[in-house]
Amino acid sequence: MKFDGIQVFNVILLIFAVIVSTTYIIIPWFRADRLYVDADYHYKVNDIRIEAGQRGIADFLDDSVWRSLSLDESKIQKYVQIGDSVVKKSGSRKITVYRRDANGLIQKKEFE
Repeated sequence: MKFDGIQVFNVILLIFAVIVSTTYIIIPWFRADRLYVDADYHYKVNDIRIEAGQRGIADFLDDSVWRSLSLDESKIQKYVQIGDSVVKKSGSRKITVYRRDANGLIQKKEFE
């Protein structure tokens, strides 16, 4: 079977593209995902801000530290209010938000 020079070049280019995408896109994505799943935190939201240049993703004030939401965590942004408690356990993708209602009862909302 005879190959044209252009076909060989296209095959080599395709192999190179697969290697580059694996190295620079897929592997870092898996690492970031693993860091998110392994994260373990809990904090009370004391303030909320959205600064210019953050593309609409909020920061939450925990005591004196501002926490920036990751893309995985941004799913809670529209729900969370000042005074809520945010909890994420290691090994899980679930984020739980606790809120005290007007009657003093604790409401729980989970985000996958």
